[in-house]
Amino acid sequence: MWHEFDPFLPLQHLNRTYNSSVALVLMNSFNTDEDTQKVIRKYQGLNVKLYTFNQSRYPRINKESLMPIGRTMGTDTDLEAWYPPGHGDFYEAFSNSGLLQEFINQVTSRDCAVGREARSTCSCYTYVQGKEQVFMLHVCSCYTCVQGKEYVFMLHGKEYVFISNIDNLGATVDLNILNFLVGEEAQQQPPCEFLMEVTDKTRADVKGGTLIKYDNKLRLLEIAQVPKDHLEDFKSVKTFKIFNTNNLWIKLDAMARVVQNQSLDMEVIINHKTLDNGLNIIQLEQAVGAAVKSFNGAH
Repeated sequence: MWHEFDPFLPLQHLNRTYNSSVALVLMNSFNTDEDTQKVIRKYQGLNVKLYTFNQSRYPRINKESLMPIGRTMGTDTDLEAWYPPGHGDFYEAFSNSGLLQEFINQVTSRDCAVGREARSTCSCYTYVQGKEQVFMLHVCSCYTCVQGKEYVFMLHGKEYVFISNIDNLGATVDLNILNFLVGEEAQQQPPCEFLMEVTDKTRADVKGGTLIKYDNKLRLLEIAQVPKDHLEDFKSVKTFKIFNTNNLWIKLDAMARVVQNQSLDMEVIINHKTLDNGLNIIQLEQAVGAAVKSFNGAH
């Protein structure tokens, strides 16, 4: 709820602490856009840039006939016939909005310096989708310390996107991870283009996604993909010990590459629902973390 969580507070804190310019980017659906536009008006006086874009809308499918249930293309009279296809739609929607390329085009160069006073700084964009929150991070003409080494960055654009599930309101930008990505990890081959934050799985998290390795690549495994006779194995905190927090760091130029090359390889999750009128329908959805296997050097 907006009155319980002010997304501008961490952005203003980053602005003050690191003398940075922090903006908020909101990804809405056709269900949330109108209400969001009303709420954000009260923030127009703040010194925080604000962008919005809408994710896609997909037709709900009749489970028996396997045909779309809608009779028109509009949502005004046929709202129940459409749905937002999950946070996995972020990549395509963000690219289609033009914001992805806009941020990438601002990136210039990076140089190193030694013997300077080191300090960490960043400029961040935040994206909220009802279930998603994204920070677009970059380091501008500043110094940052990575394991005792000092680097100076001349990045006038954005290099990484940090995505955090809004269910996890305690999620914050960890500059140690950013230092890892732009420091020593950037020298590795291939460099890390995708990093997923995970934590120890507890009995409160048994339904959440986890990571597996298949064909020598990391993959996200969601409970909806698990056969019924293996559900207890999936829920076991001894068998699967880590839990996907949906905090993701992704290199923007890599995201543009996989979108443009149509090489995003993400499993489709079949979500069965029953509408208020009793009609059984199917929704085809994707999880944002499922793209982990589409990127080089994923962690």
